[in-house]
Amino acid sequence: MPLSGSNVQTFTEDEQKRIWVGTQANMSFWNRVSRDYDTLSLPNPQEPVYTRGAYGGKANIRTLISTGTSIYTGTLGAGIYQIDSISKKAEYLSPALRNEDKEDKLAIEQVLRLSPPFIVDSKADEDGNLWAIDWGIGLDLLCYNPRTQTFRRYPIDKTKSCFSDTISVGGGQLMSLAISPDKIYVGSEISGLYQFDRKKLCFERRYGYDAANPKSISGNKVITVFVSKADEVWAGTENGLNRLKKDGTFERFQNFPNNSPLKKTTKAFFG
Repeated sequence: MPLSGSNVQTFTEDEQKRIWVGTQANMSFWNRVSRDYDTLSLPNPQEPVYTRGAYGGKANIRTLISTGTSIYTGTLGAGIYQIDSISKKAEYLSPALRNEDKEDKLAIEQVLRLSPPFIVDSKADEDGNLWAIDWGIGLDLLCYNPRTQTFRRYPIDKTKSCFSDTISVGGGQLMSLAISPDKIYVGSEISGLYQFDRKKLCFERRYGYDAANPKSISGNKVITVFVSKADEVWAGTENGLNRLKKDGTFERFQNFPNNSPLKKTTKAFFG
């Protein structure tokens, strides 16, 4: 059987060395017996606040994270699923029903009445917790704890964060995510790079482009973020590559002159 779709958007490898592939059409996994790919269909989201037909992206796989025997799947339009890599059983993880904060649960339900989550990036931390970002319906940064099987939401909101300068707090669709030992970095489509404190559990800073400051990040559309093994933070924008220095300024790297019509977009990091 061929792949579930030709537009491959993500892939990962589980503990059994099996390759899982996410496409715009569904999920596929490598079958060693048939030496081909099998398709795994995801169940409908069990979210009581969804109206019939409100979701439509359960087959549009955007992120795959393998940790232990679990594969976490982020979809563009149906939220997050957990798949047992051995039994191939898939379960929908509701950010509302599994929310450990009753007050926030109600707030999430209001958001989900308008649109299902659009998960565009996710990462697992050293404790096996899943961190995921939503593209723009208001869920922002989500953390799923597999031990308690509960979610917590951390919105980019000047009233619920620890920004020292609330005037500079932007917003907008989130695009990318990277985890360091004590911080989480989130790239936005229109507002630059956000910094989340893992100890305080709140957003504390935004790095935005400033045309008058050559040491600022080179663009506000942060397409990809990466934390190296040396704990250096790298951000790729439509205007080149940036390294975040310890003093909060950026070192910029570009391949083309400023007047070049060629793109300077950085799409991805590997490491």
